[in-house]
Amino acid sequence: MRWRTRLLPGGAALRYRASTADTVLYWHHGSPARVMSDGHRPLAVLGGADEGWNSRQCTVPAGVRHTVVSDGDDPVLWSEASVPGRPDWAFDDEVVGPSRPADGTRSEPGTPRPPTVEAFDLTEHIEGGYFRQLWESGQTLRTSRGERTLANTILYLLDRRSPVGRLHLNLSDITHFAHGSGVVDYLLVAPDGSVHQQQLGVDVTRGQVPAFTVRGGWWKASRLAEGQEEALISEIAAPGFVFEDQRLARVSEVPELFPDHVDRVLPYAFG
Repeated sequence: MRWRTRLLPGGAALRYRASTADTVLYWHHGSPARVMSDGHRPLAVLGGADEGWNSRQCTVPAGVRHTVVSDGDDPVLWSEASVPGRPDWAFDDEVVGPSRPADGTRSEPGTPRPPTVEAFDLTEHIEGGYFRQLWESGQTLRTSRGERTLANTILYLLDRRSPVGRLHLNLSDITHFAHGSGVVDYLLVAPDGSVHQQQLGVDVTRGQVPAFTVRGGWWKASRLAEGQEEALISEIAAPGFVFEDQRLARVSEVPELFPDHVDRVLPYAFG
C-alpha cells in the first residue's frame, strides 16, 4: 500500500486519472469535493452536507477513470491510499482551473444530522469508541499467519461517552486519517520499548498531522483530546485487519510488558 496527503485549491479540479489499483480517498478538512467518474457521473461528495459514511471516505475501483473537484472556495485537504501500491499512482493529476457542474450549481445543503453514531451506522468497538468497516480489498496475499486481504478500511469515532481507545498491538500497518475538527492524542510504544506521542488533527500550526501510520508490532492507545466533543477518523490496515492479528494489553500484564512506563501506560490498559 502507498498513501499521500493532497491539497486542492478552492474551485479547482484534478485532471482525469486512472490507476491499476483501488484508490481510497479520505476527506480531512475544507470545502466539499466531488469525486466524478469519466462521463461526469458522481461517485461521492466528500465533506458535503450528506452526513453518511460516504461523505468522509470513498473507494474508486481499479481502472475507473475519475477526477476530484473542489466544490467551494476554500482549499480541500484529503489523503488517498493506493491498494496495492502501484508505481502509476503519480498519473495525470495536475491541478486545472475552476470547475463547476454544467448548470453552475453546488451541492444542496442537507438536513441537520442525527447523532454521529447513528448517522454513520457505527457499533461499539472492543477497544473503545465506535466503528464500521467500509471497504475490503478483493485481492488476498499469504502471510505467516494465513491468508489475508491486501487491505481494509473502517470509520472510527471517539466521543465523550467513549473517549479512549485501549492499548493494543496490531500485526498490520495501520494508517489513520483525520476528518474535520476532531483531535485525537495517541500513545505509541515501539518494539524497542520507547514511548512516542502523536496528535491526529488538521491544525498543523499546533503540531497536529492529518494522517500518520502505526507500523505493525507497535502498541497503540488513543484518547479524545482535551476540550473535544468527538473525533471521527478513518483507518486503513494493510494487510487487512482481522482480530486474530491483534493483542490487547491487560492491566495485569502492564508491569511485565512495559516495566519502564507502568504509570504512563496503565490508564490505557484493559481491565
